Parts: sequence; C-alpha cells; structure tokens
Amino acid sequence: MRLDLSFAALSFASLCFALPNPETAPIAPATAPVPQSDRAGLREAFEAAARTARPAAHGYAMRSTASPLVAHFDGRGMSVVSDQATWDWGLELTSYGFPGSELAVDQPLAMQAAGSRLAYHWGADLEEWYVNQARGLEHGFTLSARPDGADPGESLLLDLRVRGELATHVSANGRDVNFNLPTGEVAISYAGLIVFDATGAEFDARFTSGDDGLQLVIDEAAATYPLTIDPIVQQEYLKASNADAGDYFGYSVAMSGNTAVIGAPREASNAVGVGGNQANNMAPDAGAAYVFVRNGSTWTQQAYLKASNPNANDWFGYSVAIDGDTIAVGAIGESSSATGVGGNQLSNSLPSAGAVYVFQRTGTTWSNQAYLKASNTGDNDSFGEVVAISGDRIVVGAYREDSNASGVGGDGSDNSMPGAGAAYVFTRTGSTWTGPVYLKAAHPNADDEFGGQVAIDGVGAATRVLIGAKGESSGAVGVGGNQLDNSAPDAGAAYLFELVGGSWVQAAYLKPSNTDAGDVFGWSLDLDGDRLVVCSAGEDSVNPGINPDQSDNSQTTAGAAYVFAKVGGVWIQEAYIKSSKPLAGDQFGESVALDGNDLAVGAIAEDGASAGINGNQYDLTTKSSGATYVFERIGGVWAQIAYVKSSDVDFLDFAGSSVALSDGVLLVGSFREDSASQGVGGDPTNNSASDSGAVFVYDLAANCGVTAYGPSSGGNVADLALPLTPNVGGKATLELWNFSGNGVALLFISTEPSFAPLFDGTLLINLNKNVLGPGGYVPVSVMAGTGDVTFGLPPSLAGLTFYCQAAMADPLLPSGFAFTNGLEVTVCN
Repeated sequence: MRLDLSFAALSFASLCFALPNPETAPIAPATAPVPQSDRAGLREAFEAAARTARPAAHGYAMRSTASPLVAHFDGRGMSVVSDQATWDWGLELTSYGFPGSELAVDQPLAMQAAGSRLAYHWGADLEEWYVNQARGLEHGFTLSARPDGADPGESLLLDLRVRGELATHVSANGRDVNFNLPTGEVAISYAGLIVFDATGAEFDARFTSGDDGLQLVIDEAAATYPLTIDPIVQQEYLKASNADAGDYFGYSVAMSGNTAVIGAPREASNAVGVGGNQANNMAPDAGAAYVFVRNGSTWTQQAYLKASNPNANDWFGYSVAIDGDTIAVGAIGESSSATGVGGNQLSNSLPSAGAVYVFQRTGTTWSNQAYLKASNTGDNDSFGEVVAISGDRIVVGAYREDSNASGVGGDGSDNSMPGAGAAYVFTRTGSTWTGPVYLKAAHPNADDEFGGQVAIDGVGAATRVLIGAKGESSGAVGVGGNQLDNSAPDAGAAYLFELVGGSWVQAAYLKPSNTDAGDVFGWSLDLDGDRLVVCSAGEDSVNPGINPDQSDNSQTTAGAAYVFAKVGGVWIQEAYIKSSKPLAGDQFGESVALDGNDLAVGAIAEDGASAGINGNQYDLTTKSSGATYVFERIGGVWAQIAYVKSSDVDFLDFAGSSVALSDGVLLVGSFREDSASQGVGGDPTNNSASDSGAVFVYDLAANCGVTAYGPSSGGNVADLALPLTPNVGGKATLELWNFSGNGVALLFISTEPSFAPLFDGTLLINLNKNVLGPGGYVPVSVMAGTGDVTFGLPPSLAGLTFYCQAAMADPLLPSGFAFTNGLEVTVCN
C-alpha cells in the first residue's frame, strides 16, 4: 500500500551546524556559493537519509518528505499522524489465511528497520513491509508460500484493523477505499489494488468491510509464490461535477494562486453562463469550464462556466487562462460573425470563427464580463485556439487566420495566405475591454500557424507577449536569424513582442540551437519575466538530460524544450532540455509551464506503466499513458527533479496533455482518462466513461524548500535534515541525528553559504552573516545521537533563504568536533 502523504498542511525538519567556541575559532572567509555539482550530487543521498526509519518510543518513526505526516511503527502496526491535521489513522494486521484456517497474529517474530525500509516478520512465510519513498510511504505484504487449509474455490484472506477515527468506505468494485473525516471529506484513499506473483502475473483482489475494518480477498489459486500485495494511495484527483464520456475534461488547465480553471471542450449541456443546469446533454461538444479552489489541502469546485451563447460544436473550454480573479475561456468552434468586443453573439454565419469569453470573480461569485472576437473575424480561423492573460491584458491566438498582413496593426482583410495565423491583444480599463491590437509575423507564410501558442507576462508598459508558429519553415538557428530562409518545413519559430512607448514591437525572433524540419518548435511555450521556454514536440534527438549532444536524431518525435533568458539586454538560449528517457513518439513538449525556477513539460504519448512520482521509467507497457517531467533551476543550472505519472496509469490516457504550475502546485491534465467518478477525490479505476477526462494535482513546493550541500564529517557521520517543506504559518523542526553519543549540539543559521576547511571538516556557512548575532547559536539537546529544535515561521519570513549547519563533540576526531552537512532553506508562502 503506497501512502502518498502529500497534503497541503506542511511542516519541516532539518539539521544544522555550530562551533564549540565561535568567538575564538578561526573563521575562514566566505567563498562563492556552493557548487551546483556538489549540491546535485548530494541531493538524492540527503533526501534518502531524511526518509530513514529512526528509533522512537515503542519502535520506529518515518517522516514523509512529501507531506507533513509521520508514520509510527509500534511493533504491532502503523499509525499516521499529521503535524497540522486533527486526525490520525493507521492499520494493523490481525489474521491471514484461508477461511476456517486463518492464522491470528499478535506479535511479529521480528521488526527490522534498515534505511528507509521497515518490515514485520509475522511467520516463516509472511512479511509485511513499508518503504518510505520520495513519492510517499509504500506498504505491502509478501507471502513466500501458500498458507495451509485452502479448499477449491476459496480465496486468500488478510484481515486488517483500522486505527483512528476516520470512517471507512469501500468502493463498489472493491479495489479502492476512502478514509473520510466526519465532514465527509476524504483524508486518505487507497486506489489501484495490485496483487502479483513471482512470474509478474496479476490476480483478482478486492477490499471488503471486515469485522475490524477491512478484509483483503485474493483469488490466487493459479499463483506462483511468492505473492506480493500492494495497494496504491493516490494523489489528489479532480473530475467534473457532471463527468460524462467524451467530455475531454482536462484538455486545458490553468492556475493562479489557489484557483484552477479546467476546460472540457466536448461537454454537452446547453446551460448558459455561470451555474446552469449541468444534467442535460442537448448540445454535443458545446463545452464547459470548471473552477476549483484550494483551501489548505482541500479542493472544491467553485463554479461551472458556460458560454453566454452555447451551441453544439462550439468547443468552449478548448483553451483556458486565469490571473487572479479573471478567467478567459476560448471556444474555437463558435460561429458568430461579430468583431471586437461585445458584438452580436447570435449570428452563426462563420463556422469555427472562434470566440473568447471573459469571467470575473467578486468574492466567490463568477460572472460573465466580456465576449471577445477577432478584428477580422473569418470562418475556420479558430480564434481562441489558445488564450493567455496577465493583469488587464489578454492575448488570443487564431492559428488558421489567413491574411497576408505582417507586423503590428496591418490590414487583415486580404485572406490570400491560408493558415498564416495571427494573434490579438485586448486591454481592460476598469471593467471595460477594448481592442484588439492585431499581431502578425514579420514575414508570414501560408501554414506557418502563427498564434498556435501564446503566452503573456507583465503588467502595464512592462508587458511581453510570446507567440509560437509551429509551421514556420526557416532554417535559421538561435536568436535573430534569417526569417526568410524557408529550407526547413515545419521547423517552427517563436516571436517575442514587447510594449515600447505604448506600441507593440517584435523584440525577438527565436529559433532552437538545432533547427530541423518537422521539429515544430513553438508547439508549446510559456513566459515568466526574463525567462521563457519553447518546446519542439517533434524534435528527434536521442540523448537525455540537460544540454546533451543534439546531433543524433534517431528517436523521432521524442521532443525537447529550450529555455531562453535575457542577459545583459540580449536573449540567449540558456538550456536545451530532454527528458531522462527520450524515446520515439513520446512528444515531450506537448505542453509546458514555467513558474520562476520551476518547469513542467508534458509528454503526452509516453508509455510508462509506473504510478506516482519517480517510479520505474523503463516499464513501457502502457501505451500513451503519458507523463510529466519537472525541472528546477538551482544556482543557474537546470536539473530534472521529478518524473510524474498519474496514480492510476492506463492506456491512451494522455496524461500531460496540459500542465499548469503555480507556487509549487502542479496540475496535469489527462483528457482521455476514462473514470466515471465526479468531483474531488473519487475512484479513478472505474473506466466506464471513456474519455471523460481528469486532472491530477501534485504539491511540489518547487519554488521553495530545502537543498542539502557539502560533506558531513565525524567519527560517526553527523547529519542535518529538513524533510518537509518550510511553509509560513507552520512550524519548522530542525532534526540532528547520527552524532556520536549524547550532549549538546550547537546550531548556527546564516544568510550566506561558505565552503572552507575547518578543523577536521568543512565550514558550510558564513558565520560573519550569522542571523543569531555574533557568536550566537541555538543549543540542541542530543540523546542517543539525535535531537531537534522547533520554531515558528511567521509570514514575514516568506521567500527568505538561509543556510545552516551544526556540530557536536566527537571524541573520535582529532579536533573533537563532528560537523553536519549544510542546508539551504527557502521558506514557502
């Protein structure tokens, strides 16, 4: 049973450094920041150490690095408690075997802890095990031999007592269990029970309600032992409130703060505006959008949005965007002949001209604010294919627009260049929208599909717009190349526009470092400040990682992402990014989101079969299940930090078809997911609503958190850890462990790192920047080699980065002192 303990109530734990006599000790000067290579090399080891089982009262404890939860093992079972939640929950095995011959268990023969794995040995043939992984706590059973007493047709039974006050609810298919709060909200869910034998064959299994809580029923008659039983606890999981087959919920996603908007362009109700009747399917493919809000760890649907003029085949929700209290929704199939802002919505004379609808929130209530059309509305232009919003500006793409105009504000009436494409910028003053400003490529060509992707960032005069043209054919390379060279069909390009003196100008023409025909550079893109990312879902290079060799094009449409940064007033390519496992057809770059130093890239056709975060990337048995790769920029260097899969991986789900990032929260759309569940936290395994769609939520806390760096030193290696995310409003527990003996450790906190030899170890903080004042430190009582100190994180610390290290007497070293590793800590909002 894998417990993905990733709830929003957060605390953190860490270990830090201090010297026995800081006022007299020789202090080395601060050096440059800790090398990225050193940090990267130690990150994995640090995180693994933070998940280690540690001695605790009556047994052991494991702290999750994915959530604010701690699992306690008392020699009989497991109990889970939260630093901030008011509930606790747990399980313990009471018996196993076949009906009439079940073996009661009371005390295990042994309880063994090694690293991040703990096991109960209930007999010669049964092991119950727990592994504390990056994605959560996995719990399972392994039966090495078939128990005695089986009669033909009987099923193997495991009886589990449920601890705590959460109510147990078993799903109709028996594969999933929800443990609910008194309010009815789901606190923990088991989803996707898996039982397999020594050959890898899977066997039918189900949960039922038992005398003490749960019973596992396993039909294993043909199994080759050993047999492994492994239910999976899912991540947060969002569905439409009226989920139906073919709705494509999750085709588009966007997020701002704690509000998400999700498009379902094939939803079929004929409701109008906000909060209409969701139940009737009288307008096929009219489309809808759904607004969800997050309060702590709880997600709820806040609104159901429809067009003000819904019609069949409008595909409202094909694109969505949000900034604060404003949402824009594109409907590429809308057919009115209106132009500009607020025109006649009832004239359906131009099929698939497209429209965009703007909604505004006041308090918790959404209302329709504006109806936007192109300035040169034409049939099949697909205005609203993409939409983006920043402050009081909205940019809309129309990739099939046909005019031969160029630059800004040209004549859009000459439709002699089919599929050249265009983009339109609208501006709001007060509550009134005006425009649009009409943007074209400087040198348009037919089928360039300029406007196939758009992004916008900034406010007022500092606003930038990024526009993709995936069909552009220049063979230019890099920034500012020859736009007239059409030697590489469908190579793709991106165009950056900026406001200069109140007017829009093209500021940069962007191409990748390895331009090639068919790469479709500009397939997806995003923009954040002085950094932007453009993806080529059709790029073919075989090599993984950051800035690898680009020359081997043996993996067709594996995909790539390119990060550009403005340095010294000039845009340069900062990184060429591939997935950790680029394979033909993955389409890495189908979707992308950039938020500060965090980057998420969707690979819609990736075939991995593993579930959750950082699972096995090489089991490729689930065709086009889809994946998302998360990267982080630390010290100027990009690195992949997560390989993200849904909690219920299935064929052709296309997870990663859309992605959104906001303050460390990742949304992943899976528009062909098939579950019939509705709302938040339902059953993802009931595949009775084909292509209904879903969105999976992951709390990455990627803009903040903890990075270990530098070596520890000591006769018995001393460690410093901060396994949970440091969120304002919570508490931070800095944990010291693996010191030699008992005593008092000294903890120092600094605003700068260092990297200089000192005594028998390395000083990793600058004591001249000690936040505790000259010679200041925090004493930490250490017993049996471990200790901790807890302090609050007020809002004033949001975004603060500090560095810490600790030391304690160690008679095994000549200097007499053991040092921990260092920690870089950035406090989260």
